Amino acid sequence: MNTTIKRTNYKLFEWIDICHPEAEDLNQIAQTYHLDYFQIKDSLDVGHLPKFEKLPTYNFLILRGYTAKEQDRVTNVNELSNKIAFFYNQDKIITIHRSEFDFLHRITVDFEQSSDLLIYIVHKLMQTFVAPSQILSREIDDIEHAILLNTTQKYQWKIYISRKQRPELPKNC
Repeated sequence: MNTTIKRTNYKLFEWIDICHPEAEDLNQIAQTYHLDYFQIKDSLDVGHLPKFEKLPTYNFLILRGYTAKEQDRVTNVNELSNKIAFFYNQDKIITIHRSEFDFLHRITVDFEQSSDLLIYIVHKLMQTFVAPSQILSREIDDIEHAILLNTTQKYQWKIYISRKQRPELPKNC
């Protein structure tokens, strides 16, 4: 895929969104935006987990958003989610990601500060986990119900059998 760069100017800051960066573009991105090459590389490494680093001129944050479809039936973090890296300070936010996140294209709010946009995107990333969590919760409920219902029936049957097999005590005891 080709690297796409979208620039959005707000009153007090600029947002630069870089999607599908190619490996050969990393050096150029680092030089153009005065970013650490290895942090950009981290943001694109397949297995990288969330992280935060504070540097003298900007903060670096990697977060993951849920991107798998229910029918995919995947089980590892790399297949379930994708990363967005944030390089930010009060004047600029640079987001770098390999996968598309639809909510990034639907941002229409005119944010006052870069931190407002950052919080908005982080909130949207967290929301990507809500629907899959609800699906898993329902599946767990169904499994628990099936186990407990079957267990209850087994115990009820055992109690019934044990009552039938035990000798009757005389009524005057």
